[in-house]
Order: sequence, then C-alpha cells, then structure tokens
Amino acid sequence: MKELFPQILEPGKYEKFLSDLFFGNKQGEPNWLSNNPIPVSGAVIMMDIPHAQRQLKMQHAKICKRTLALCMAYLNRKFRQCSRGLYLQQDGFDEIRKLLQQGERVVLMPVYRSFVDFPILFYSLFVNKIELPFTIGNGEDLVAFKQGEKILKRCGYMHVQRSRDQSLQRSYISQATIREILNKYKFLIMF
Repeated sequence: MKELFPQILEPGKYEKFLSDLFFGNKQGEPNWLSNNPIPVSGAVIMMDIPHAQRQLKMQHAKICKRTLALCMAYLNRKFRQCSRGLYLQQDGFDEIRKLLQQGERVVLMPVYRSFVDFPILFYSLFVNKIELPFTIGNGEDLVAFKQGEKILKRCGYMHVQRSRDQSLQRSYISQATIREILNKYKFLIMF
C-alpha cells in the first residue's frame, strides 16, 4: 500500500485534478463548475503536503494473510454457531471471478444495513476463493477501539472520511487513493 502513496503525491496530479474539476477535461466531460457555479480566482492552489501525508497515514492499511486467516477461522466458527447456513447466489461470485480474470476493475458497493455486512461479505469472498480486496469505508459510525481498528486495517479496511463540505485536497486524496488501488489491484469494496 505504501508504494501507492508517492504516486498520489506526485507533482502535477493535484493540479490536474483541480484543472479537470474547474475547467473540464479533454474528453469533453462536463466540469464541476457547470453544476456548481462559484467564482474561482486564477491563483494556483498548492497542496499542503504535511496535511496530505497525515491523511494518507490515517488511511494506510494492508492485507495481512495471517490476520485474514485468523479472522476467517473466527468468522467460520461464529457463523456456524449462530446460523444454519448462509445461502448466496453463485452467479455474482462467478461474475466477479470472470471480470478479475479478464483484468477488469471491479468495485463492490454493498448496501450498508448493519455492522455484520462487512464480515459476511469478506467471509463470502473468502469461501468462494476470491482474493480479498481493500475496503474503503467512511467509518463514522464504527465503534472506536484500538485493537479492532488494528485488525480492520490489517484486513485491508481504509478509513476514508467523505463529506460534501470537505476540502478539495481531501477529496483529491480520497479519489486518487481509489484510482491507484483500482489501477494496481483491480478490486475494491466501498461502504
């Protein structure tokens, strides 16, 4: 994961993001200002590198196979204790597998209904022998306890704050993180 961070902070990428945002891009996609007219000065907006590095450090996660194995063993035991079975439609897993084999990017955006959604989805992918991806979540409603946060981060969960009134820099870093993960790993879950 650390190898993605220098690419996010590369000179020129933030400026291109702002340019596309305010003035459109070469593909003719509409710019942000067409829907949100606000006065913009011609001043160059520079990235606050120390702040960006703190945000990336907060988002840092890795997928540790040992932690995943322990979590999956625990989930297997718990799910078998509390349920007679979990029935999943195999077509969806076959489609994910097929798209990943073709080198396509896959983003799962589950409808978040409870705290159990994340473990069930992870366990389901694991049982279907699909490599577990990084997960991006807002995490604003997660119960904060240090040990649980460490386990989530070692399972690839990235706490990425998202809100309508966040700074352009925070928005850029979140979007750049998502792009870099998809370019490198091709698979992502977003809650």
